[in-house]
Amino acid sequence: MKRYLYCILFLMIFWGSVWADEASCAVDSCARYELLDYHIYDFGDVDIHCDSISAVFSVKSTGNTPMLILDGSTTCTCTDVAFSKDIVPTGDTVEIVVTYHPFVLGSFKQSAVVKTNTKPYSHFWLYVMGNVVESKPKDDLQDGED
Repeated sequence: MKRYLYCILFLMIFWGSVWADEASCAVDSCARYELLDYHIYDFGDVDIHCDSISAVFSVKSTGNTPMLILDGSTTCTCTDVAFSKDIVPTGDTVEIVVTYHPFVLGSFKQSAVVKTNTKPYSHFWLYVMGNVVESKPKDDLQDGED
């Protein structure tokens, strides 16, 4: 019986602190963000001989405190993430570029996590996907093929 009481007490303290954190943010003192357009970019077919392809994601600072991108990382060395380390004032938009370097034939889905100073969520995920193919050189095409 004591275990149940301790568990209930723990849950009440935990949820109380989560509620207090969100409530304090509602008092106009937190940075927030809004992903514009999409968080997944589909490149479609990508030629394996292509050096790299990039997708640009737009993020708007919507809180009452300026947004700051603290860090960005990817799940694979075949993918890079680039962003401005400048403070993003409320109402302004920042671009985050996710670049994929194709080196293996077949489908891919890679992700980047971007960490910010925002509340209640301090990070978000961006995804790039597509299919790496071997394209035929132009001189190998027969008449009527494009």
